Amino acid sequence: MTDGESKRAVLGRTLRFLREKAGKSLAQLAEETSYDKSYLYRLESGERLSKRAVMEDLDRYHGSGELLVGLWQDARKEVFKDKYKAFMDLEASARVMWMFQLRVPGLLQTEDYARAVLSGVSGAQTTAGSDEGVEEQVVARMGRQELMYRRPTPSIRFILDEGALRRPVPDAKVWAGQLSHLVEAAALPSVALQVLPFTAGVHDLMDSHLWIFWES
Repeated sequence: MTDGESKRAVLGRTLRFLREKAGKSLAQLAEETSYDKSYLYRLESGERLSKRAVMEDLDRYHGSGELLVGLWQDARKEVFKDKYKAFMDLEASARVMWMFQLRVPGLLQTEDYARAVLSGVSGAQTTAGSDEGVEEQVVARMGRQELMYRRPTPSIRFILDEGALRRPVPDAKVWAGQLSHLVEAAALPSVALQVLPFTAGVHDLMDSHLWIFWES
């Protein structure tokens, strides 16, 4: 990695190196992996950030262990603004996490729900200005959810304001999928999911969130 080179560029360069080492053209790789040639080109050129599953597929194809997955994990962090990176470092190392949220937290969002929120379809302010930017934010957000399944698994308590369950996205199918996902997440042994009802009345976090992390 050269000075000033982005981690996405390192990932792209590694993808190209592995392909050329295997003696494959982009067209051949596309045919043998079922990924579109233009998509693979954009990954190699650093124009696009893939989902983790794509890197897993390409690691298996090249027999490169978890090399690409590891580089992808580094590259996806660049999607987040600097002010969120310190938070993510704490989140990644926490053993116990308590969170109060006014809306469905990123760790519990489905891909479709996250896309709706990030694109502004839900009425929320978008954090990415283009379709490509939205997709990269979705990929990064889904990547964050890996911490819920790592070993040792952190103990996580989510407390949602009732409003989080009362404000659906416009697409009924996406909203139904999100609600089903919350039920499935609540069944995980490491997750506790609670709802603070409107009947609880006013409280100090009516216009804010709260995260408490313990590292040991």
